[in-house]
Formats: sequence, C-alpha cells, structure tokens
Amino acid sequence: MGISYGISVGLPPNYDASGTPHAAIFLLDGNWFFNDLYESYDEDDDFILIGINNTHRRNIDYLPFNTCEIEGGGNTNFLDFLVNELVPYLDFQYNIDPSLRLLFGHSHGGSFVFYTLFTDHGETFPLLFSNDASLGCWAVLSLEQSYHSESVNLPVTFYSSGATEGGADEVRPVMVKIINR
Repeated sequence: MGISYGISVGLPPNYDASGTPHAAIFLLDGNWFFNDLYESYDEDDDFILIGINNTHRRNIDYLPFNTCEIEGGGNTNFLDFLVNELVPYLDFQYNIDPSLRLLFGHSHGGSFVFYTLFTDHGETFPLLFSNDASLGCWAVLSLEQSYHSESVNLPVTFYSSGATEGGADEVRPVMVKIINR
C-alpha cells in the first residue's frame, strides 16, 4: 500500500517458538488497546497479542466510500494488507496457529470486522470480534446478502456486541439476519 504501520507484539510469558502454536489476537487501533491488554497478561495466558497502530488512518482504512466519512474507501486495500502482508509476515516470525487468529475491532474497527467477515470468509481470521460497530454508513446487509447468495455457511466464530445504544441498534438487525439464515 505504500503506507507504514507501527505494529506492537506481546508474547505470552510461556512463549516457545518451537512448541505448540499460539492463538493470536489482532487488535485494530492497537495504539488505543494494546498496552492495557498487554499489561493484563497472566502467567497462564497463552496467546500472542498484536496491535496494529493505525488510529490516524481509521476513517480511511476501515470504511468504504460513503457519505458519513468522506475519507473512507481504504477498507479493501487495508484488508489486502492484513491478508497478504501482515499475517504472512507474523506467521513467519512467530509460532501462530492459523485456526486461532482473532481480529478485534471497535467502532469503525468493529465495522471493518463485519467487512472482513463477508469478504475474507474466515480464511485469514476464523475468529472475529466486533465491538460497538458503527454500521450506520455501511451497506453491511448487502454484503451479507451477496455472501449468502454464494453460500449459506460462514466457517467462522463471530462475536458482536453493541456497547452504546446507537451501536446496538445498528448491530442488532445485522446479527438477526445472520443468525436467522
């Protein structure tokens, strides 16, 4: 993409590069969330924490072109960066279990997690967690409809929460549609 991102990596206390592969949590807006989560590591925790430090580009990287955020339109390129550059690089550097890669996003990042759900189909991130997604400016239901016309099976584990009243109101109809398929 021609853009540099800071990446933070936290290894669990028992990390062994030659042992059993580890789960990995990829945090969008890592510069907001990484330190607090890393500081809460317990000696029994067995996951790699990866922060993608891109809050300065969140309105570009997480959103499609739309009328709510005029900067949007970088979501396709950002997912391509994750899938084809960052994840392969980190898989090579660290002992990551591909079946235990989780992508976490909040607000616009949570919206990007929905986008990833319907475009990556669990191939790179079989575990997804969207928190308080700002779906009001997204055509998420059309993404869901398009995917559903190709397949009724989404081979992922998907968690979604709405922490604010507006976020919950936007997320609920999408989740009902997914669940009722």
